[in-house]
Formats: sequence, C-alpha cells, structure tokens
Amino acid sequence: MKKAIILLLVAVFAASMLFIGIGCKTGETTETTVAETTVAETSAEETTAVEETTAEEKIKMALGTVSWKTDGSWGQSMEEASVFIQENYPNVEVNFTDAISFGDINKYLELQCQNGVQLIFLDSNATWFTALEEIAPKYPDTWFVTGGGSLEDNQKLADNVTVYMVSQEEGEFLAGIATAMMTESKKIGFVSAFDYPAIVANMKAWEQGALYVDPAIELSYAWTGVWGDAEKHYETVKAVLDQGVDVLNHDLDSLGFLKAAQEKSAWIIGAHRDQSDLDPTLFLTSALILHNDMAELSLQKFMDGTISKEGAKFGLKDGYDTLAPLTNVPDEVVTKVEEAKEKIISGEITVELVFALE
Repeated sequence: MKKAIILLLVAVFAASMLFIGIGCKTGETTETTVAETTVAETSAEETTAVEETTAEEKIKMALGTVSWKTDGSWGQSMEEASVFIQENYPNVEVNFTDAISFGDINKYLELQCQNGVQLIFLDSNATWFTALEEIAPKYPDTWFVTGGGSLEDNQKLADNVTVYMVSQEEGEFLAGIATAMMTESKKIGFVSAFDYPAIVANMKAWEQGALYVDPAIELSYAWTGVWGDAEKHYETVKAVLDQGVDVLNHDLDSLGFLKAAQEKSAWIIGAHRDQSDLDPTLFLTSALILHNDMAELSLQKFMDGTISKEGAKFGLKDGYDTLAPLTNVPDEVVTKVEEAKEKIISGEITVELVFALE
C-alpha cells in the first residue's frame, strides 16, 4: 500500500512538471509571435511612411505646347523633352499637354496651378505672354519657364516667370553654310506660317550663313498664314520650289513641306529637332531648339534653388550646339562648318539678330 502511494505521488509530480514545461514553452512561443508581429507591423508602417514621404516630396512639373506632338518639329520636341524628364528624374511627376488652343491657354495654366504643379515649362514667351501676364501673379509659388522668346519680353512679366533658351540663330547660320555649299541653282527658300520676329531672325541668320560662303545666293521666302494645315503648307512650299529653289528651310508644324520637297528632290534644313528621321536621304541638317536641355536646366535650377527671374540664353560658347549632325554632305562641308563653329566661339564670327524684314 505504502509503495503504491509513493508511486502515485511520483506520477503526479511528473505530470505537474510536464504541465509546467509545456506552459512555459507555450508562453515563449506566444511572446515570440507577438514580438515578430510587432516588428512586422512596425516595418510595414515605416515602409508606408517612407512611400508617403517619397510621394509627397515628388516635384510636380508640367510641359505644355500649342503645337501638335505629331508635327515632327516643335511639338514633338516638347513631347520628347517631357519623356526625357520622366525617364531620367524619378523624383518628378511629369504631365504633358499638346495642341493647347489659344483660347484655352489661360485655363490650362490655371488648371496646372490649381493641381499643385510647381514648375511649368512652355513654348515661348511670345506665344504665352498675355496668359502669363494674367495668371503668373496669381500663383507666386509656381515657376513658369519658357524655352524661347526673348529675354527682354521676360522682364515685362512677373517675378516667377523666366526664360531659358538657346541661340538657335547660330545653328541656322551654320546650316546656311552647308546650304550654300550644296545648292546648285544658288536659289534657296524659306517657308513658315507667320513672320514672327523670332522666325524672321532664324531665317535671316540662315541667309547670313549662306552669304558668308557665296554672296551670289538668292533667298526666296513665303508665309502660309496658318499653322497645322498640311495642304496649305504643301502648296506654299511647292510654289517656292517651283522658282528653282533646290534647298529648303522651314518653320512649319505639319509634314506638308516634306511631300513637296520629296517631289522635287530638294535638300531640306530641318526645324527645331533633328528631322533627318523623316527622310534620311534629303535632310542636310537641322537647327535645334534643344527643349530637352532647357527643360532639364529649368528643373535642375528649380531643385537647387538657383532658378531666377533674369533667365539666360546659351550658345556654342556655353557648350550648347544648336546644329544637328550633318548628313548627305561631302567632307569639305563638314570641315567648313566646324571651322565656323570655332570662329563663333572665338568671337571672330558674330551672328546678327535681325527681327524684321526689310
């Protein structure tokens, strides 16, 4: 009997110890699970906070143009600038709008500002002047930048409007040199929609470059009186080429000029972007507006706090080459153009800005 009691007590003691051990282990597991959950939740909260902070810190930038992104020229150049910013600056939220009607440009600016856009990059202060006069003072925390126009006009606008532009006339002058060396008829032609001062200045710079090589060069020019009308552009260019012109320069926002040049097998100087992709067999070069560079410069200055009312204009001396690569030309043309570039940089050649027709 005594032995049985002892055995019973041993069994009870063993069971008690087993229960205590299991209880301890269960407690440890629970604590570990709770701890891990807490860490996971904390980590998730931190990640969410970082994501929210990153989203909040993104710069909002808009690019807007009155031209069509399908024009192969100015409008496409603006779209390419927006894509460039989007691909190279992940901290920037970019939106792009093309074909903004003149009647809607004020509304466009208002909408961008109301949506919290901090930096707006536009075509030209010549195009947007009246709208900027009205809208910019209402939104002093937004910077408005134009990629063309004039430094003088910029000074007439609010302190949050500036211009960063390139000396496109230098590219036109150099293209004129190539033109004079490639024409056989000594007749060259220029066609645009309107005789805006900036357009006239580019045409005259091109003529200067041609006359620099050959004083016997004759320039014919015409205005279509309308933007975006491919048929009208075709007819006007055809009429100019029918005068014996064998090298065409233009500032048009449709591809009507290309059809006319192809029919006549005329050489072409492209406008605003490298247009040689439109027909590699006919383009000699293009005079560039460098929207990519100016949009990026505006963004960098905005980010580092150096953006300013004064604005700036950049040329070969500053490292901005507004001439696209030469194609379909012999080596002597390339050599002559490169020599002229060096002379522009040294100051030996000065491209005169002529904003009005004689």
